[in-house]
Amino acid sequence: MKKIKIGIYGMTGSFTDQAGREILKKKKINLKNIDFVYLPDAKDLMNFVKKGHLAVLPIENSTGGTVTQFLDLFPDYDFEILNEYFMEINQTLLAKTDTKMKDIKKVYSHPQSLLQCSDFLNENNFTPLADSDNSTAAKHILEMGNDVAALGGEILADIYGLKILKRKVQNSKNNVTRFLLIQRKGLKNPLENKLREKKRNKISLIFETKDLPGVLYKCLGAFATNNINMSKIESRPHRGKENFNYFFMVDLEGNLENQNIKNALAELDFFTEKVKILGNY
Repeated sequence: MKKIKIGIYGMTGSFTDQAGREILKKKKINLKNIDFVYLPDAKDLMNFVKKGHLAVLPIENSTGGTVTQFLDLFPDYDFEILNEYFMEINQTLLAKTDTKMKDIKKVYSHPQSLLQCSDFLNENNFTPLADSDNSTAAKHILEMGNDVAALGGEILADIYGLKILKRKVQNSKNNVTRFLLIQRKGLKNPLENKLREKKRNKISLIFETKDLPGVLYKCLGAFATNNINMSKIESRPHRGKENFNYFFMVDLEGNLENQNIKNALAELDFFTEKVKILGNY
């Protein structure tokens, strides 16, 4: 079997790397048949999908909220969500082997990890500094002095020869990240039947409203009047359009084949400039 390429946000040992491997193991897919491609830039990952590949990315965290680096790109790319995966995230403070806690002044990590550990950083007067991902931050501190540390998974200590100074430094004990497995829409993927959820009882979509009074209220009414539960809504500035022009992302319970979903989408279409289905999974 020809190896399937799957893009991973971040580098080896990142939380997304761990999530991607767990998804595949859960679906009983042999990792020897997978060629993982590590991409620490969100746009590079989405372009990788555009070329005809699969990818795993983080979309939101129970403490840090939405990963906006990806959500902001969603209107620009033609893809579909095959699956989602929720993984408990335990943040670890990592440093070089000769670094002590009292030496640390700066902590590097992905912006989401810094948000998830803000209480710990503030309590210790550590300066948070953003890096492209946890794994890259862990690698970077090897080249710096003894006044720096990184946040990430315990596995990074083994990968980069770092010392674990403290475990579970996140603000909340119940710290969970939601990851998405996506592919280019229409891609002929030999693993699709295994990777795609059979029940497909969740829908994600984005839409842009028309310029009408009370238009968002009317858009959301399309779901309420058709008895559809909405589990998420978020607005983001639409890049490349006039200032203060927004799009909305919504997660719904249901299947695209359900009549109430069809009715709601037809009603939604009347009040929107554009509706884009991201996936039914």
